[in-house]
Amino acid sequence: MNARWWSSATLTGEGIYYAMRSGELLAESLLETSPESYAARVREEFGRDLTLGARLAPFFYRSDFFGQAVTTRTIQIARRSATFAQLLEDLIEGSQGYVGLVARFCRGLAVTLAETAQSFIREAFSTPLSART
Repeated sequence: MNARWWSSATLTGEGIYYAMRSGELLAESLLETSPESYAARVREEFGRDLTLGARLAPFFYRSDFFGQAVTTRTIQIARRSATFAQLLEDLIEGSQGYVGLVARFCRGLAVTLAETAQSFIREAFSTPLSART
């Protein structure tokens, strides 16, 4: 467990959940007069999530998706799909870990695509014909 692991491990760049939970784990270790158990507690609690997040981060921040940055497309999709927006919200607040992220994304993919398509259709039909080019 090192600074690079901590700093590159979260896709959101936020890390507040992990920092707060890490503080709780440290407090538990100290209260049990076992500070040496802290590192093992952190690895056990969210080591897999942080390791996976560190592996996914380069894709998320340095790749493109249909000609735009993945981060840009992520925000665009979240604006059009409540299902996808909820997934991101849960990820950012820490209730959705990276380990189950892909499975949850795949389960909700059909709904996300339908919501996104409906959003485009609503937008297209809400624009007056005179304003269309």
